[in-house]
Amino acid sequence: MDALKRQISTFSTLEKIQEHEANNLLKTLGFIRKNKQRVAGQIQSLHQALEYYQSTTSGSIESIQNARAFIKNLRKAIETLEEEVNKLSSSEQSILEQWREKKQRAQGYGTLVLGAKQQIREYRAKQEQKNLDEVSSNLFYLKKQALEKELEPPQGHSQEPITE
Repeated sequence: MDALKRQISTFSTLEKIQEHEANNLLKTLGFIRKNKQRVAGQIQSLHQALEYYQSTTSGSIESIQNARAFIKNLRKAIETLEEEVNKLSSSEQSILEQWREKKQRAQGYGTLVLGAKQQIREYRAKQEQKNLDEVSSNLFYLKKQALEKELEPPQGHSQEPITE
């Protein structure tokens, strides 16, 4: 019985730890998604700037060369940010998988807690039934003894029937 109570305590603690870790992963997931949106907004802004500078074809040779260099830098920046989005997406998937594992473990520990509690209830029910059976048996024995005493003839009297 004490072993089951210790198991319940251990499993409950493990369940709470898994739930806590799962909640932390959700917070991290929210942070990653927020970063991903921020980076996606930056990429969109850089694409708009790229379109603007690509459409600018007038001006001096120097300004056109500066625009081309700037366009090249914009493309590198977009590429870098797209790599960051890919890394964030990969992290997002990894964290989702970890979260699912934590939730499954927490549910597993919860199931173990319920099973151990059920075992304790069954054990207590058996003990209670055993005690009731014992009380019933003792009561039956006492009633049997009382009935046998009632049927015994009084001391000093003969057991022969009285005839008149």
